[in-house]
Amino acid sequence: MNFTQLRAFDAVARTSGFSRAGNELGLSQPAVTIQVRGLEQAFGVQLFRRHGRHVELTELGQQLFEHTRRLFGIESEAYELLRSGKHLLSGEVNLAADGPYAVMGLVSRFRREHPEVRVSLRLGNPGDCLAQLVDQRADLALASEVPQDRHIHALPYLRQPLMLLLPAAHPWARRSDLGLADLEGSGMVMREPASNTRALFERHLARRQLKVRTALELDTREAVREAVAMGLGFGLTLENEIGTDGRLRAVPIEGGAIVCTDYLACLAGQSDRRVVAAFFALAADGAAEETAARD
Repeated sequence: MNFTQLRAFDAVARTSGFSRAGNELGLSQPAVTIQVRGLEQAFGVQLFRRHGRHVELTELGQQLFEHTRRLFGIESEAYELLRSGKHLLSGEVNLAADGPYAVMGLVSRFRREHPEVRVSLRLGNPGDCLAQLVDQRADLALASEVPQDRHIHALPYLRQPLMLLLPAAHPWARRSDLGLADLEGSGMVMREPASNTRALFERHLARRQLKVRTALELDTREAVREAVAMGLGFGLTLENEIGTDGRLRAVPIEGGAIVCTDYLACLAGQSDRRVVAAFFALAADGAAEETAARD
């Protein structure tokens, strides 16, 4: 066993793929495969189950991954300390987010202040993001509906009203507001059940004992936007996701009273890492600016 083999294993486990691990490590996919296979053969164990291009950790692999995350986390902290002295920052940070719109502003500000840090960003639904955080495949997660947990340190970052997405030619597109009762019985283009936007909308419908029809269920924001533009139903969006597509309009629901809150989160034991603390400092500044703008 050597550090090269462990580093290759850790990268594959963190990125869920040999090709992605190779890109991250600056190695070819076969070179990463050789390193991991050498580690498995040296000890006569299986660390991954391979299903075509998809890989998943075995039970032993998951246990080893917990050790390598701590090992390389300490290495990263030592590297940051030695390189940065009193100033931030260098190294890398892995970020998971439940959509590109809220996170890109934060990443842009971070990159302007700390250009030597390489940021790796992976997108998924809120559950995926939190799973990456808990499994230590991500250093930070930006997601809605972060549970209260002593193992997770979270900061409210962005509050956005829920809005109805509809074709620009629809009569409702000229309205300044819509009530939930207006939508009862409407055909909706919905994201998958794991979508927080959908869950938020359905909770408020249930409280009012209202129902809508799910005309179409899709798994990406882009697909929802196209379906709505084609007149297949109404969609849901948040304020910073509206975009500039002339085929679409977004109208506030309930006067903007239905609000989605995004949180920046890390594992509690990681909050003092310089690169993590730097993200939280920027998020706190952004949250303060948003509060001031609302007031």
